[in-house]
Amino acid sequence: MAPTSLKTGLKKTLFSLVAIGLGLFMALAMAEGALRLTRTTPYHRNALNAFHEPDPMLGWRGLRGFSGLFVREDFKARIAMNEQGYRKKDARTRTLPEAWKVVFLGDSFAWGWGVSQGELFSDVLQDLLGPRYNVVNLGINTFGTVQEWIQLEREVLPMRREKVGVLVYGNDFEDNLNSRGNSRPYCEVEEDGVVLRNLPVANPIGGGLRSVMRHSYALTHLRYYHNVFREYVDLAEARLKRWFREHREGGEERRNPAEGQAEEEEPSMEDAVAVFEHALAQISGLCRSNGIELFVVYVPTGDNIASGRPEYDHIRIVRSVCRRHDIPLVDLMPDYIAGITGTEGEPYYFSRDLHWTPDGHRLAAEIIYERVFREASAEG
Repeated sequence: MAPTSLKTGLKKTLFSLVAIGLGLFMALAMAEGALRLTRTTPYHRNALNAFHEPDPMLGWRGLRGFSGLFVREDFKARIAMNEQGYRKKDARTRTLPEAWKVVFLGDSFAWGWGVSQGELFSDVLQDLLGPRYNVVNLGINTFGTVQEWIQLEREVLPMRREKVGVLVYGNDFEDNLNSRGNSRPYCEVEEDGVVLRNLPVANPIGGGLRSVMRHSYALTHLRYYHNVFREYVDLAEARLKRWFREHREGGEERRNPAEGQAEEEEPSMEDAVAVFEHALAQISGLCRSNGIELFVVYVPTGDNIASGRPEYDHIRIVRSVCRRHDIPLVDLMPDYIAGITGTEGEPYYFSRDLHWTPDGHRLAAEIIYERVFREASAEG
């Protein structure tokens, strides 16, 4: 009797699992059909997963020809990528065939995190410069200076270009040393100097299940709300841990790393500066040998400006490195300080996200136009 009962139970369990699977599939198919019939554009919350695909040399790049809505608490941005995997130009100006090409490299600020088509600093700058210039934005989310060095060599040098602008943000120093699980090229400092690692990239970002889910409206919606829920859980967990740290008893004995698991040693600031300077020097050398005018644009952080502490190590380091390698520097900080009105950097930065708003992008374009193009023309 026992074996028969066991078989019957297994059949019932299997039948139940199949029924549940079919029900979920039908529900997902109905949701997919309803969303497509109503043309409900799915929301994306994680830009790196949604708008990027694997690249064997850079780690990731923009997803060619893809478009969608990038939605967070501060914004709902319409994103469109061109056939090369970069933000599609949406300026009013149409450039001349013989226009001088100006190429920008950078991270999420250059990519246009949180702003819709036509609101990027590169689109605004294109309209300010007019048809004799062709502004090309090659910004990619989460890129560091090391990736931009490789990107310049692979994709910019073959172009017919006259100027290259590199946007530098404070987290570039960390990004240049961080492999993100071997998902991008990075550098290490050794006795013989700076060494480039993980090229070609062992574990590029953006493939597998992610690429399948992007094409499903229903799965994309589910993933969006899952990411929202997970972020709130992570935030609550971080606040709870901070509360326990602040309220734990003063006599609590702290664990000695030597007696247990060793704490992971963070890269030193000296290494970060050495790698940043090495990568920027490589970019500068490639530009000089190919007749390209290079300039650096320093992007200040909104929270640092709003806190009243505008001068800090990153800008001093960038200024010093640019001076040593004779690279023109456009420091955006003074102009942003003058216009900040809110405690988190408004109106040039989103209040929670601390990336540029459309106003922030417009101001960056105006400063670059004045400092790089109008002043240079006046001097010439």
